[in-house]
Amino acid sequence: MFPNKNFMKTIIVLIFTLIGLNGFSQMDTLTSVDNLDDYVGKIIILKGEISYSKIPTILGVDVNCNTIYSENGDPNGKTGVATGILVKTVVTEVDPYTTNRGTGTFYRLDGSITGLAAEAKLLEK
Repeated sequence: MFPNKNFMKTIIVLIFTLIGLNGFSQMDTLTSVDNLDDYVGKIIILKGEISYSKIPTILGVDVNCNTIYSENGDPNGKTGVATGILVKTVVTEVDPYTTNRGTGTFYRLDGSITGLAAEAKLLEK
């Protein structure tokens, strides 16, 4: 019959991601973090400077840079792009005996329904 719902959601996100990367969609492309809350839960394209320390980010939004790092070395300061669903997490208290970022509001760009961070790609200059 039909595949399970999570499989279908993953396929839909993958299709929108591929369309977005090829420039054939009307997805919003963000180049600044102004009004991020307006885009939570939506598929967006994020374009900007990569910061790769403990947690890789583009414009302060968590992304996955494993492929960039393994293929091109340190991506710090380079321009990258990632497509995915913007997720907001608010942490109000933390366990002092675990590794964590502390309290605050954090944003992540999910590349799939499994919750994995969207894979960033380098932009050529």
